[in-house]
Amino acid sequence: MEKLNELFLTICNMSVTAGFTILFVMAVRKFLQKSPKSYSYYLWGIVGFRLVCPLSFSSIFSLFNLDFFRRQSTPGMMLTWSVPRVIQGGTKAGNGMPGTFPIDGGNASSVWVESAGEAASGRQAAQAAQVVQEIRQMSQTEILTVLWIMGMLIFLIYQGVSYWKLKKWTDTAVQSEKDVYECDAIPAPFVMGLARPRIYLPFRMTEKEREYILLHERCHIKRHDPQIKFAASLILVVYWFHPLVWTAYNLMCRDMEMSCDEKVIQLTGDAVKEDYSRSLLGFAMGRKLSASALAFGETAIKARVKNVLNMKKHGKAAAVSSILLCLLAGIIGCGNALPKNEIRRDADWQGEEEGWANQYQYRVDNRFQSFVLYKEMYRAGELEGYQVVGSGTFGENHVEREGDFTIEQTFEHLGDTSWLSSISMRMPGMDTDFHDSVELAALGYGSMMQSSYLENEETDREIKAEEDIVLTAWHLGGIDANIHKNGCSIYMDESTKREALLQNEGTVLYHAVFSEKTEEELFTEYQISPLVKKIYEAKNPYIGDAPADGRLLGAVGVPLLGDYTTELQTTKEPYAMIVHFKETPADEEDFQRKMLEKAALFLGLTENAGIFEWTYPDSAEGNQEKSRFSCNVETARRLTGLDDIKKLADSEEVIQQILTREVICSSICNEEGVIFVESYQTPDGQTYSYSYILEGRFTNAAADTKCLVYANREDVSFQDVENYLFGSQMPEENMYITFLDPEE
Repeated sequence: MEKLNELFLTICNMSVTAGFTILFVMAVRKFLQKSPKSYSYYLWGIVGFRLVCPLSFSSIFSLFNLDFFRRQSTPGMMLTWSVPRVIQGGTKAGNGMPGTFPIDGGNASSVWVESAGEAASGRQAAQAAQVVQEIRQMSQTEILTVLWIMGMLIFLIYQGVSYWKLKKWTDTAVQSEKDVYECDAIPAPFVMGLARPRIYLPFRMTEKEREYILLHERCHIKRHDPQIKFAASLILVVYWFHPLVWTAYNLMCRDMEMSCDEKVIQLTGDAVKEDYSRSLLGFAMGRKLSASALAFGETAIKARVKNVLNMKKHGKAAAVSSILLCLLAGIIGCGNALPKNEIRRDADWQGEEEGWANQYQYRVDNRFQSFVLYKEMYRAGELEGYQVVGSGTFGENHVEREGDFTIEQTFEHLGDTSWLSSISMRMPGMDTDFHDSVELAALGYGSMMQSSYLENEETDREIKAEEDIVLTAWHLGGIDANIHKNGCSIYMDESTKREALLQNEGTVLYHAVFSEKTEEELFTEYQISPLVKKIYEAKNPYIGDAPADGRLLGAVGVPLLGDYTTELQTTKEPYAMIVHFKETPADEEDFQRKMLEKAALFLGLTENAGIFEWTYPDSAEGNQEKSRFSCNVETARRLTGLDDIKKLADSEEVIQQILTREVICSSICNEEGVIFVESYQTPDGQTYSYSYILEGRFTNAAADTKCLVYANREDVSFQDVENYLFGSQMPEENMYITFLDPEE
């Protein structure tokens, strides 16, 4: 029974697809009204293909590429359109689960049992009760499958009886010539048979009528119409429940007859139109013979006569245009939609060892070659960490193009709170999982909250090539902070992302990008943060270019700190950018830290900029006076540890190092508001006055070494670093050394 259920569901899915194809063909026929009916007849082959073949080719011109069909189709199905499978599953009636058939929930069955018990013997009542119980055990799908099979059997019996009656009429037929028989019992001519079709004619036909009718019926035989009609009738048996299939069958038979009529007129000339029309009227039989799939009776006489009388010759241009229209209709109607590149959030579930998992269903076509997963960490809206978690290639022997993408999160307990400690991601076909250690508890936050992509959404989302999807967002705050749970889509839009990042003390985002590029190309591209790329692309060779200045200010995030106006000083060197904020910041110390970084970035990425200044109203003076602050090239160099701040314009990697460095710079201002670097605080809790990037070769080493050094004195050399690390005596001063990649 399970196989029959699957077959029935497949037929249902195909019937929906074919139904829209029938409507499409009916619409195309309107454009062929003045063309020979043979073109309209051929169009029904599109419908036959849809009703017989469950699979098809994918085409960009397919009817089912329309948004209407894409929105309605069920995910994961191979067909263009599909009936929801909610009725499938074999759940028992009355158990309260989806897919049940409530036959035992109403009064009908109980009344039936009682009536049967009163009217019959106890044995009959028991049998009736057993039948009801068996029906109760059937799922909706099984009941509908049984009804479908019963309908087919009834229709087959009807067709068989009709053919038997027709065969009885022809028992007395006499052969007059090859494959032509004459009989008194039939009122009109027709063709019957499959392997060797025969033409049956009534006696007492005139020679002209006989000539017309034989031409007409032999046209049927030559085109194999008997076999086509028999196949169409079998299809009708299978889809007996579909009214549009019945409509298509009747219209196909009409087009079939009209096209043969036109062939007769074409062979005999327009002069016989009137006589031929009289013959059609004379042999009109209504529906007597058309009931059998193996016989060709005269149908739709009124329409056929009208078509014959209005028939006109068509030129080559009209024929070519009709052929092209039919070919285009065939591609549009037979082709399936291009595979939907989509993703759907499937479920949450409790994982092992205090874990939790999100699961997504995804599907991508052959255009997509690879994907990359990466993580961003923000503190107070500023990028603090960036990491490519993993990447992969789609295709044979690689990650599958369709399946479940799982993100599993593991937590650690800290007091009464559980903190995210790691994330694992896996896709079907991967040899190993992608694993990322997060340890949010170590970052100094007091609370957290998670958002997932497509959370609380049941619909699919289209996957676009190179689109950046935020799969998971972790919102971080203090112990008593109100956390804003922003949806992942907010972080996917640059116009809303930075505002959302400022709403919480910290944010961790996990991204996925599906791409048409190779894995190597994609992995290399995402070694640099998209934010860093945006900043790098906004670099400006000339400070006098006001629009370019505005783009760079926006890229480094100055607008997030408040409303402002700008002023340029380009009359003499050093050229300066001056930003006038309209309001006093709530946290001036935090504001200054952020502005120092932005000033250094602006100076490094603007070739001829020498000074970056900013002002805001002085709250102590009743907003009448402005506090003024400044950062020059030398200060920016010391802040970043670069020997030349303009090197920022040469490398995206250097910008990313500056933005994600673990060292926190603190600063003070003198009475004129000029900023000096006071100290650098390193992860070991120490503070240092100076930073350097040094490169050299240690004694007896095989290659050069590059390092970032923090110290409390000026003019630290690479030799000082070697003495500090390998000297025989304890150094008098402390240093903090981080080794860098020599190629960066």
